[in-house]
Amino acid sequence: MALRILENFKPAMTAGDLPKALEFQKAFEGTALYAWAKEALPQAFLRMNPAETALGRKLEAALSSKDREARTFVLAALHGSSEKTSLMFQAFQGISKRMKEEGLSYERAVENWLLSPEAGIQTKARYLGMFLNSPRFHEYLSKLPEREREEVMEAINEFSSYFLFEKIARGESPRSQPGILGRLLGRGESASPRSNSSNLPSNLIVESFEFVDAPIPEGGVSFTMGSPPTEADRGAYEPLTEVTLTKAFQMQVTPVPQWQYEAVMGKNPSHFGRGENAINRPVEKVSWHEAVAFAQKLSELDPNWNYRLPTEAEWELMVRAGTKTAYSFGNDVSELKDYGLFSENAERQTHPVTSKRPNPWGIYDMHGNVWEWQSDWWAEAPQGSIDPQGPESGSYRVLRGGSWDLIAQDLRSARRYYVLPGFRYINHGLRLVRTPK
Repeated sequence: MALRILENFKPAMTAGDLPKALEFQKAFEGTALYAWAKEALPQAFLRMNPAETALGRKLEAALSSKDREARTFVLAALHGSSEKTSLMFQAFQGISKRMKEEGLSYERAVENWLLSPEAGIQTKARYLGMFLNSPRFHEYLSKLPEREREEVMEAINEFSSYFLFEKIARGESPRSQPGILGRLLGRGESASPRSNSSNLPSNLIVESFEFVDAPIPEGGVSFTMGSPPTEADRGAYEPLTEVTLTKAFQMQVTPVPQWQYEAVMGKNPSHFGRGENAINRPVEKVSWHEAVAFAQKLSELDPNWNYRLPTEAEWELMVRAGTKTAYSFGNDVSELKDYGLFSENAERQTHPVTSKRPNPWGIYDMHGNVWEWQSDWWAEAPQGSIDPQGPESGSYRVLRGGSWDLIAQDLRSARRYYVLPGFRYINHGLRLVRTPK
């Protein structure tokens, strides 16, 4: 009986869904593995939720609900881990500790925790970051000690471009175009009315503002690009190549969405630019030159960060997220539907960013949805060595990641593609990286 239950472990937990995790845990009742399940499954649930904002939403939903089993499950996860944890996890550890020890409701525990000097500025910033486009952000910000508010907002800038786009929406930047946000701010078919706490439409996906640090220690990080000869459906231009990256950067958690591109460039070239939630779909029909121009304009608008396209090596480091398999989740192509948008599940169109599960480093849409332009010129083999930039010249630019109209093998981590830099198509988009000025 217990062995049959264990056979369903990965499918049940991969979803990262709390109700499914609870249902799975109940299946162990009456077996010799029940004690193990009560301890191990909450930890597995956390590991299956590597994206900080998504994890925060799930933890909050459980702790603020009336479902006692959900609260118990989440509390076991929060207090059963001895590993070094994410800032979001640390925030909820502090909140849940007050719920447990002081008998407080979730909301009262949050208020108590926000006032506490024990909770660091970075941790508070990460918690508040999941409410950026909500009235709750300003509500919670006002509950911080006054001396901390400015510091918390500065800390949010370290992982989010939200405040930059608020300024663009208000027309405060010298390069912003008057009137270009009319559709985005509620005067068009695909935008929701703005919230009373922001100049941006309330249905924007908060994760599309976010950036994650590349884990590059002092001395650099080395890894292998390409695919082994044994990998199924391996392409012709994927030789195994040793690479070392030494320069720190942050990568955007999602592809650039349509609203972001239009806010900066004053136009939306996307084929899939109409309909419900279109502003959250990735921008497409963008040439390499236009992608570079977007990054350059955003750099001019932001006093703190320089934006650019990633190199092939940087992109492959982040898609692999420490893995050596065909996909960031493993080699089982049957799982691709949970992580990527391609010909079998995309219904012949792009979808809003974050529609599928993130990779182990919390980055979304690295498999499918839209191809992503890279900074490199094309070569038949990626360059090795230290911090490779690609050839000095060429005729084609590189695209990575696959897209909504392709078959599964084209979404593998090692898959490489190239087109002329002036070419636009309905599956060509972009994702940015950034470095401090």
